[in-house]
Amino acid sequence: MVVVSRVLFLLLILFLNATVPVFGEDVPVVEFDSNSTKIDLKSYIQILPDPDQNFSLSDVVNEKSAKFQSVAEIGNSFGFSTAAYWVVFSLHMGQELQHDIFLQLEYPLSDHVAVFIPDGVGGYISKVTGDSLRFTQREVKHRSFLFRIPAHKSVETRQYYVRIQSDGATQIALSLWKTETFIEYVDGNNLLLGIYYGIMLLLMFAAFGSYVKLKDTIFLFFALYLFSYLLFQFSVNGFSYQYLWPELPWFTSRATAAFIGVFVVSGAFFSGSFLQVWGGRHPRVKLLLIGLIVLGAVGALLCLFGDFRFALQLSAVAGLSMPPIVLIATISSLNAGYKPARYFLAACFVFLLGVFVTGLLYIGLLPHTGFTQNAMQIGSVVEVVLIGYALLDRIELLRIGKEEATVQANEYLRQLNERLEILVAERTRKLKEKNKKLIKIAVQDGMTGLLNHKASLDFLKLRESSAKRYGKNLAVIMLDIDRFKRINDRFGHPAGDKVIIAIAATLKSTLRESDGCGRYGGEEFLLILPELGVQDVCFLAERIRKKIEELKIFEIDNLPVTASLGVAVFNPLMPDENLISLADRALYEAKHSGRNRVVIADSGQGVK
Repeated sequence: MVVVSRVLFLLLILFLNATVPVFGEDVPVVEFDSNSTKIDLKSYIQILPDPDQNFSLSDVVNEKSAKFQSVAEIGNSFGFSTAAYWVVFSLHMGQELQHDIFLQLEYPLSDHVAVFIPDGVGGYISKVTGDSLRFTQREVKHRSFLFRIPAHKSVETRQYYVRIQSDGATQIALSLWKTETFIEYVDGNNLLLGIYYGIMLLLMFAAFGSYVKLKDTIFLFFALYLFSYLLFQFSVNGFSYQYLWPELPWFTSRATAAFIGVFVVSGAFFSGSFLQVWGGRHPRVKLLLIGLIVLGAVGALLCLFGDFRFALQLSAVAGLSMPPIVLIATISSLNAGYKPARYFLAACFVFLLGVFVTGLLYIGLLPHTGFTQNAMQIGSVVEVVLIGYALLDRIELLRIGKEEATVQANEYLRQLNERLEILVAERTRKLKEKNKKLIKIAVQDGMTGLLNHKASLDFLKLRESSAKRYGKNLAVIMLDIDRFKRINDRFGHPAGDKVIIAIAATLKSTLRESDGCGRYGGEEFLLILPELGVQDVCFLAERIRKKIEELKIFEIDNLPVTASLGVAVFNPLMPDENLISLADRALYEAKHSGRNRVVIADSGQGVK
């Protein structure tokens, strides 16, 4: 608790330092000369809300509708506001300044941004951009909004106006940059972001690889959690619009908001899985997490397909609800004695604090600062390290549990073996008697591996008994190889044997395990097919016929082989009919009517 208190105290100091406003009655003029590199305009701008979005530039310049206010008075983060916001600042450039400078709006998710640059003769030049326009239409192709401010060598101070309006959150963070300084900043910042995203991607792939290897779904949830977070962060940083869908301005804002809901859903699933909430030991916490999942999922879907403004607020509520709910789940799991929750508690505390700060920033309760803008990224770095320790701790607990289970299982087996030894002699005697009986029954045909004649009849007898008792379907097929004598006479008996073996293999691969298949004699086969009616057995018989017709047997020069099939189906109204005789008569009819065909016996009447 002492450590937690110190961490809270330090974070409070950082937060206060990051959010202390600059007070003053008059907003000073920005002085930008050749020695200037970057100037944060927070202390230099004034802001005018336009609730109805109907102010024109002339209204604002003449201040007919309302008075501008400083950031100290009004702030610079306005949440999900429908208003437009006008910004004004005064700029004086040094006489020695030779090059244009950059005006940067650091928040890359603004929908409509217009900058009005004085032309020096009383008029203004407008430059318009925002997420509502294609990325390729930007003056400077950068993930944030950049505008070139021409150097003016005259001595007068000029006023610049900016109009910002967004369907999502509105944040106003403006800076002036020397061109060379901004390029250096972009290089360094992109390097840091590349390292950050690279580490997160490696962790994501490592988690997915662990899932593939260990088959533990917690690693899959962790990989999805990291993936959804990366999607959201990639979009917040402006990279997704720049690289993934630069020609889809209508989609970028919706996608960013939807990623919040997806992140909440995946985070809830991962937290519940890691903290063992889904097992039922924490029913109330489980309901909270389920409610969070539903809220996030609905918010994500509505962001893509519904009322965007309402969906955005719903996703923001889900994001703000996630930290306290996950913390409650962590504390509940820790109180239940689950030790890995210690690391998870520390990880969640840091990261979810970042999520909470970011959520407050988006709804306008915190100002836009370097700390509030990057709070989630800072927290995520600490989180993934601590969760890595937590996962290792969980794996160690599983290993210890597995070893204990192995010891218990070995002890149980030892006791069981002691009891079984008493029964071994009696069981062995009975098994020997049964084995003697089984040895006497030669059930397999030596050539084909199918049932032999006697075993086929025994199998049929058992199935007929079951069909009569339970009224189940039963079908029999008698199959005979067409003109088999000619094969023997032309190619010899070894080749004829190869034909029989090939057809037997075809039958085994076609039939079910529950079916009986035997060599009835010579080139005849008997198929016993439980629970097959007329249509099914006819379909199966025709399928077998075609497969045999397609056989290619090298020993007979790949000449076609055909077979005739006679089918008989058990009739519960005539239970004593001899199915083999019926099938045999049908087979004779198939032979007599041209071979290579299937004929079904009509019970009690003959064939059809």
